[in-house]
Amino acid sequence: MKILQINMEKDWRGGEAQTFLSMEQFRLANHDVELLARADEPLATRAKQKGFKVHTYKEAHAIALFFLLGKANKYDIIHCQTANSLTWAALFKWRYKGKLVYTRRTSFPVKTHKENRTRKKWLSTDLFVGISRASMGEAVRLGVINSIQTPAELKSSTKQSRGANLVIPIASVPQAFDSQRFNDILTKHHIKNKKIIGIVAAITVEKEPLVQIQAIHRLHQQRQDFAVLHFGSGNMLAECQAKVKELGLEQVYFFMGFQKQVEQLFEGFDAYLLTSRYEGANNGIINSFFNKIPVVSTASGGPNDLIGDHNERGYLCPVGDSEALANSLKQALDMGDVTKNQLILAEEYAIANHTAEVMANRYLSAFKILLDKS
Repeated sequence: MKILQINMEKDWRGGEAQTFLSMEQFRLANHDVELLARADEPLATRAKQKGFKVHTYKEAHAIALFFLLGKANKYDIIHCQTANSLTWAALFKWRYKGKLVYTRRTSFPVKTHKENRTRKKWLSTDLFVGISRASMGEAVRLGVINSIQTPAELKSSTKQSRGANLVIPIASVPQAFDSQRFNDILTKHHIKNKKIIGIVAAITVEKEPLVQIQAIHRLHQQRQDFAVLHFGSGNMLAECQAKVKELGLEQVYFFMGFQKQVEQLFEGFDAYLLTSRYEGANNGIINSFFNKIPVVSTASGGPNDLIGDHNERGYLCPVGDSEALANSLKQALDMGDVTKNQLILAEEYAIANHTAEVMANRYLSAFKILLDKS
């Protein structure tokens, strides 16, 4: 297969990592893979360094030229990894013959004034992929798909049927523990003989950082044998710092800022906390599974798939419920039999569903189904 991956995002975040992992795995499976990306950004740079053919433009809207000039016509699969790239791939679909695939990585509700435009874009796809059931919810609500399909249902659907879709979970590559870096962090912040609660999340409204601070405050009223390392940045940082100071948590809750390769620190955590309002999926949860770290999360969509609706692989709490989060953190840190059993099931689940090879094979199988229907 000739596959074009399109990702015009700036910087390097989860979607870019998943794009790159897919490319590497597709190439290992002997497929011809190229990338259309934003010039001078980490994804394009890294792909070039690894020997991929990369087409670049400075701005996302400039990829319209790629389609207008007929450069997309040689590919069997056009895979859009971001919403802005889908805009142009959908608009100029008449300029190429390949199958259009889109992966939605969020579960945010579509804004009312964008519903019609978004629905038209999504309907133009030959395959709509979500990284979790939660990320498919808006496609169902907008009438793009009737229900979430299994691979068998996708294969048996007719060529003319609309709404082809699949859930293909994200992948993670476990990283070796950087004990020196981790210990340097503890030393810098004078943290000794404490259990560590790790948070890896932007400090923005949809991540509910004030809820997690309140949960930590409640937990601290019960026990003082822990510290929190929050990796991330965002426009609520000053407000959150003020709340930490107000609650007297300055020697408990530490803001670490945005840091690269946080995955190398997970083995040092005693628990992982996520308090999002909406979450398509979460790489931190998957990294915790691989590293046998107890997980406490809000039931914000994607985490429900990962943890299980009955707490099979971690602790799910209602969105916004700081008391439930604190109680679950206490259980996680106590490491009782329930938590230990969760860790066994979580690691098995991660190995079965969230390796790069598993993810890529699911995409390649879906691509083959699409092409066989042509």
